Amino acid sequence: MKVNVRGEHVSDKIINMYVSELVKAHPDKHIDAVDIFVEGDKMKVRLMHDLDRSA
Repeated sequence: MKVNVRGEHVSDKIINMYVSELVKAHPDKHIDAVDIFVEGDKMKVRLMHDLDRSA
């Protein structure tokens, strides 16, 4: 799984914790990539997953 972080700096520990929770929340999906955009105190997250593997 590839994790892309853009915008303001956020510690790797926080990013890893957040991504871990996302994976736990979507056990039925094979997540290929996670894009995280950090703007001040807001985080926008986009998950990319393979629909063929998830079916």
